[in-house]
Amino acid sequence: FNATSKAAFQRAVDMWPTKISSPVPITIDATWAPLGSNILGSAGSNYIWKVGGVWQGDAIANKKAGRQLNSAPDIVARFSSSFTNWHFGTGPAPAGKYDFTSVVAHEIGHGLGFWGVGRVNGALGTVRYNGANGVYDRYTKLGSSTGSPLLWKMPDNSTKLGSALRSNNLYFDSPAVRNANGGKAARLYAPGTWRQGSSYSHLNESTYPKGNPNSLMTYAIGGGETIRTPGNITMAVVKTIGWEPEGSASVERGTSAPFRPGSVPIVPSRPFAV
Repeated sequence: FNATSKAAFQRAVDMWPTKISSPVPITIDATWAPLGSNILGSAGSNYIWKVGGVWQGDAIANKKAGRQLNSAPDIVARFSSSFTNWHFGTGPAPAGKYDFTSVVAHEIGHGLGFWGVGRVNGALGTVRYNGANGVYDRYTKLGSSTGSPLLWKMPDNSTKLGSALRSNNLYFDSPAVRNANGGKAARLYAPGTWRQGSSYSHLNESTYPKGNPNSLMTYAIGGGETIRTPGNITMAVVKTIGWEPEGSASVERGTSAPFRPGSVPIVPSRPFAV
């Protein structure tokens, strides 16, 4: 990173402590490197841990334990050095430019826990990793009503769950989300074709398009789009998965495989239709 990109990165970092708090420092290992075609950035928790029987990322697990659980960084992120159309300035990105601060803020959101372990392999779906759900998975459901079926209660590794994860009808539902969203569950991105790194662990693009205050955690960003705050729905999700209420918990170390649920692709305009 050069001085300009570092300053833009720091602006995204500085936004999050105004929204969440932890007695334990949150550390980020960020790399400036060539990424895949049309990918601007990717990030996730470095380690996952069992907290109350469900997987949590490093940052929340450390907060719950009240101490740093290991010496590794909590969030591992990569941003594209091969992309030449970044906007690093303090103001809104001009048309055709892609706002680096917005992309970093989005990826930090994934690192803080905005992810689920849901996957589709062929026709079979799962919301379990090594036999357990992530905490995010406990609040996802097929349909928006209060009585809609929760994904984690569906048969694991089943076509029923595979269809649900590709249904374009997935929602994140909790009292905090309904309070932030006019009494409604929050629609998730769940296109008919499973898109690893995009499906399930993002808000729905067409529901929260460019200019919507809740568009930070949708799966893609368009040219000229500048999002410098997470929005009420994202904050309700973040609080639901463990940033509130305060409290300690027993923490069991999980698998140390890197977990990178989120990436931000380029789209030419929004909304982006699949």
